[in-house]
Amino acid sequence: MKKKALFTLITLIVCLLGVGCIKNTSENNNALGLPSFSTYQNATESERTIIIEKAAAIPMADAIKYVEEKIAEYVNSKEALDIISLDIYKDDLLMNTRLNQKIFNNLFIDAEFSIDTKDMTREEAENLTREMKSEILDLCFKQDTYGYLKLNTFNFNFIDNNRLLKFGYADTSTIVPAITNLNQAKEELDAQTLVYDFVHEHEHFLLRRFGVVDETKELYIEIPIYTVDTVEEQTHVLEGLNSISDALYHTLGSDTMSKQYIESNNVNTVTISFDVPWHQKEYITYQYTLED
Repeated sequence: MKKKALFTLITLIVCLLGVGCIKNTSENNNALGLPSFSTYQNATESERTIIIEKAAAIPMADAIKYVEEKIAEYVNSKEALDIISLDIYKDDLLMNTRLNQKIFNNLFIDAEFSIDTKDMTREEAENLTREMKSEILDLCFKQDTYGYLKLNTFNFNFIDNNRLLKFGYADTSTIVPAITNLNQAKEELDAQTLVYDFVHEHEHFLLRRFGVVDETKELYIEIPIYTVDTVEEQTHVLEGLNSISDALYHTLGSDTMSKQYIESNNVNTVTISFDVPWHQKEYITYQYTLED
């Protein structure tokens, strides 16, 4: 009878420990107030909309802490791996260049890791970095609700401190397709639409970034120009950028809604930057200081 009671007690303790483990896992998944990824996958469309809205409302400081802790925990479990630098940031100006919409998944991670490959062949070291990259992506994106919704690009760089010259691990990026677009205030969207329509009147022009940089009170507009192949075409485009920039600035200044957007955000500078990857300078930028 005593043996049976002891067995029952042990079984009960194991069950309670099991429940505790499950609870801890659940708490980890809900560290940002979001359900686990499996719950998100099985959610209805309306339920997913609510989850997406919750993800959008999470403060950046909380998101950074959450991702840092996940990566640090993984690195601490690997003897051969250390963090050299980890930069997690959000780009609130990033556009879907094919649509007049801001991208929802605007979280970027730049990570540099130190890896010890002292007793490995080159092939073994490369296989290990591939494996680690895959595991970190699983942890931060493929098995995580917040990462799945918000991660845009993860830049990896593995540095071999022992044999740096022999093992050079290049940056690798993982770009994640957008789940949805970012909700915007009408005032911003109206000004953005004006710029988007203006930009798309010009061949080869796209709108990649638009919005106010809070720290500097600068209205920043970034316009990439692609597929300009011939030297004649390139020269023609470059010669016209100044007048195009002036015309866009004056278009913003003459529109009532855009002026209201600029004034309500206390904008003191309008920056129009053209990304010309085929030119030696790459970015050609024009700035306009607003008068008080």
